[in-house]
Order: sequence, then C-alpha cells, then structure tokens
Amino acid sequence: MNDNSSVDLESSAADDSGAGIDVLRLNCIAQIISARPITVRLVAALLAQGSQPEAQETQESSCRGEGRRRVKPSRVAATVLVAIFVGTLAGCDWSKRTVVDLGLVDAPAPPPLAVEVLCDGSRGSTCSVSTLALVLNPTLTAAASRPGSIVRLWMQGSTVDRTRIVWAATSLKPQRSGRRAVQDEESRWVAKSLRDALLAARPSLGCRGVRSPIAETVTRVSLATAPQDAERWIVVLSDGLEVSDFANFECANLPRASTFVQSLGRKRVLGPDSLAGIHVRMCFLDLGPVDGDRCPMTVARALGVRALWAAALAAAGSRDVQVTDGAPTLSNAVPQNRKGNNP
Repeated sequence: MNDNSSVDLESSAADDSGAGIDVLRLNCIAQIISARPITVRLVAALLAQGSQPEAQETQESSCRGEGRRRVKPSRVAATVLVAIFVGTLAGCDWSKRTVVDLGLVDAPAPPPLAVEVLCDGSRGSTCSVSTLALVLNPTLTAAASRPGSIVRLWMQGSTVDRTRIVWAATSLKPQRSGRRAVQDEESRWVAKSLRDALLAARPSLGCRGVRSPIAETVTRVSLATAPQDAERWIVVLSDGLEVSDFANFECANLPRASTFVQSLGRKRVLGPDSLAGIHVRMCFLDLGPVDGDRCPMTVARALGVRALWAAALAAAGSRDVQVTDGAPTLSNAVPQNRKGNNP
C-alpha cells in the first residue's frame, strides 16, 4: 500500500495550465472509481467546465487599471477533485486507503468463502438437525454477504468411499441495489438454503455404524476443489470418537498425541500441510455416554480426546484450530498459526 501523497491545492488552482488534464490521468481516475459511475460523470463535467476559463476585466482601483482573471468556482472544484484523485503527477500512485476512507470508492470486497460442513450423523454422535442448523445458519449468512461463496454439506460414512456431499449451494450477487433490498434477498437465500440442506441431511442422521473414520474423512473433505482466492473452512460436527484402524476413542486406551499423529502420517492421513491455509472447527464434542452405554465417558477422557484432535489438526498445517463442546466460532478471530485446543 502506497503512502499518501501531499498535494499543493493552492498552486494547482492558480495555474491556468492545470486545466488541460492529461487524458491518461482521467482514464486512471475512471478506472479506479469505476464502481462510482455517477462520480466519474461529475468529475468529467467539472473538468469540461473548468477547462474553459473566462477572463473578466474588473476595475480594481484608480491606481491599478489592470484586469485580472477570475477562476470560476467550477474550475476550483474540478481542480480540488482532481488533486484528491490524482494526488501527484505519478498518476494512479496514491493511497487506496485514503479514497476508501473518503467514501469515493468501495472498500475491496472480501474473498468468497469455501465452507465444508462435515456431519458425523452416526447413531450416538452429536450431528443432528438442531446442531446442524446452529452451524449452517451463521455459515450461510456469511456466505450470502460474499457472492461466489460455496457451502457444501458432507455426510460421513462408515468408510471414506461412503462419505459424500448431500447438498451444496453457491451464493450469488444480489440482483437489486439498496441496503434493504440486498438484505431481503440475502435473507431469502439463507432461509431456502438452510431448509434444503437440513432436508438433504435427514435421511443420513441416526444411522448405526461400526466405524467412525473421522480423520480419514476430514482428509477427504480437504481435497475438495475451491475457488483459488477463497477463504477455506472445514467445520466438523461430531462427538470426536474416532473408531478406525488408527484408534478407538470410544472404549480403548487413548494413544499419546505423538503416536496418533505419526500413525496417521504413515498412511498419509492428515499429513503435513494437508490442511494448509484452512480454518478448522471441530464442534459439539459432547461429554455424554458412548452409544448404548458401552463405555464410560469421564472428564479426563473427554479432555484427552480434544487434545488428540487439536494436535492432529495442527500437525496437518491448519490455519487455526478450535475444538469445542458447543457451537463453533465461525470467524478468524483466532490468531493465525495458533495450533491448539480452544475449549
């Protein structure tokens, strides 16, 4: 970002030659503030008026019979606007922050989102219609405000090949202008998308499964394509109880974090940098009994499960990690590269 350039407005207004504004400079102005066509036309009109100065002869005093040129107000206004826009003779090389702060141009639009919502809908897990709605509603609201955002709903299967996308949507740029009209259009999109997503998820909720390959499934989801400039998120709704060839978090002794990470890495599951640049949230890890009361759940075990996931997701290079027993924080307020459990 370039530093602000100081402009001598007084000398610009006094110099008659300043009326001949370089065409390239005007094109530069039009390009940068193309989001404001009315402002562009206003500047062009003022420049057209300001480029035709009138010399009016006025009698100043009996001792000074000279005429002086009066600069028309429109000429001054045009010069001031040009000075603000142009800044210096360098053309377009001025601070973008300044023109944004002045309200002359819109702030750069945030990048679109690419959010993968993974639902572990197996019997006894915590992904349900209610918890899914708690995640999808703010996710869809954020996506609606960033046209081009993608939200996909994945249902975890008992094997990786049975994990599938059951619903997806892409937010569109509002057809109408005006804050109220835009908000109404976004609200309708959020409501319809939420209804369709929950309807698509219902058949897969509460199914009984003997395996819960969470780590492999997250790795599968991370391979999904996304727009190159998108801000990527993976949100996992699960009790976090991995049951696979890597570990049994339900009933067996919990492994050490280093052992768990190494065993995953040997099979290229959640390997280094596999989650690079991705915000990861694992939520609704409930401190409840294992399905059918097959195994007791203690506070120590629950905390151990959280620590294992925090370590594995961080080792995979995620941008930031949160592992919680409630709804996730769907913002990037967590400092980047903070790798750890955030209960």
